[in-house]
This record gives sequence, structure tokens and C-alpha cells, in this order.
Amino acid sequence: MDGKPKITRRGFVAASALAGAAAETLGAQQAEFFSADNAKLAAALADTIIPPDDEWPGGAEAGVVSYLEKQLRGPLSRFAPLYLIGLPALDATALRLAGKSFPDLSPDERTALLQQFEKGEAEGPEWPDFSAQTFLARAVEHAMQGFYGAPHHGGNRGGVSWRMLGIMDVMH
Repeated sequence: MDGKPKITRRGFVAASALAGAAAETLGAQQAEFFSADNAKLAAALADTIIPPDDEWPGGAEAGVVSYLEKQLRGPLSRFAPLYLIGLPALDATALRLAGKSFPDLSPDERTALLQQFEKGEAEGPEWPDFSAQTFLARAVEHAMQGFYGAPHHGGNRGGVSWRMLGIMDVMH
């Protein structure tokens, strides 16, 4: 894997058209990048990649979805098609392999499904434009950026990861 998403021209054009139509309809400044369904999928994915525990929040509560919302409309816009296509494909794969929508799976079931993605064992008709493995690799990278990066980029709400690491004073 070369680290670059493999998106077909057809997939890119379709996703770009959807993003453009949403921005035009809702107003570019106020439009949310994710639909309600995709935001729910992104939150479940963020909490699977960075799960909450008894002391610290997971990826969703720490603002990973907010980070993606902000960055996919800006510096990471080249990855917009990856998410607009990949999140529904993630859900369709969960339905095909586990019989439930991704957010409805238990944390252990979601982790097991993502392990299949990582091993290249989840490919199917849901992934015509790029692999599930490519989607997961990029989603993990972006989740880590959103969790550990500077809060002004949209994630790491309240500097939670910096507090967790004991570096809050150093980062301010």
C-alpha cells in the first residue's frame, strides 16, 4: 500500500458533486460536511479507533468528528471523497459481514470488523473505488491527528489528549 487513497475518477466526480450540492444548498459557511448518518458513522469509527475508558474520552467525545468536519472542508479536502464514499461503504460492509449497522455493533464487534479491514479481508462490492484497507489506514491517521493535534484545528477538545499525556502545560 502506497498510502495514497485509490479513488477512481467516477467516485471522485460523484463525491465532489455531492459535496458541492450540499454546500450550495446549505450555504458554504454553514454546511456541515457530514450528513447526520455519516456523522454517526464517523463518531462510531472514531470511538473504535480511539476507545473511551473509565478515565478518558474516546475519539468522538474528544472532537475527532469536529476535526474531520473542519479539515475536510479545508486542508484535507482532497480526502473528502474517501469519507463520502467510505463511511457508507463501512456501514454496508458491517451489514454484509455482521448483520448490523456499524454504530449498532458492540465495541468488540466493531474492532473485529476493522481488523478484517486491516488484513484486507473485508473487500466486497461496497468498495469499487478504493479498498477498505486504504479507507481504514487514512481514517486511523486522521483520527490520531484529530485526537492529538492542536485544538484550534477542530479536535482534541479541551486539550484532553495533552492532559492525558501530562503535557498540557508544555503545549500552552
